[in-house]
Amino acid sequence: MTTAEYLQPLLKILASQGQAELVKAKFARNLGISETALTDYLQLAERMYLVDSIPGWGVGFTNRSVKRSKISVSDTGLAAFLSGLTVQKSLQSGGFELYGALLEAFIVGKLRKQQTWSTECYSIAHFRQRSEEIDIVVELADGRVILIEVKSTHDVDARAWKHLKTIGSQLGQRIAATVVIYLGDKALRFHDEEHTIFVLPVTSLWQHP
Repeated sequence: MTTAEYLQPLLKILASQGQAELVKAKFARNLGISETALTDYLQLAERMYLVDSIPGWGVGFTNRSVKRSKISVSDTGLAAFLSGLTVQKSLQSGGFELYGALLEAFIVGKLRKQQTWSTECYSIAHFRQRSEEIDIVVELADGRVILIEVKSTHDVDARAWKHLKTIGSQLGQRIAATVVIYLGDKALRFHDEEHTIFVLPVTSLWQHP
């Protein structure tokens, strides 16, 4: 295969995982190439604006966090096409999980676009340590963070913000907000012990709820 011919199978692998941690050894093995070659193809895909990545967060907070980046196909519509995801498949086991991962990538993409015009400077990352995971960590210029959990459901309960509470308690005053983004149409606010949880529809990314 030439360099260009590796792009399609690489994009299909990435699309099949939605928004997932970049484990180069696994990707290279699936493509039958070296990790060095894989890095070259990923850089090419990034230069062509075909893929996006966000780093692992946790420097200065914990040494147990995963530092691997998460990577996804930039256009979630293209990712759905390449992965063969349909409405019917999204309702089945496996398809539902992929739909959730693509929704997470879609939200990251929206936040990335807003970086270009927002008056507030911020970076975007993800966080995972052992069994605790935060889908999206938005870090503001002053060091405060917004923790975001993404749920591909129309209803949520306290289980949706379990990890937000745990990590939020550890971060204390660094927390600017804790947010659950879901597929419902109502903007809600819950007070859970010392935490305030904002539950917002996906549409709140471009509309005021």
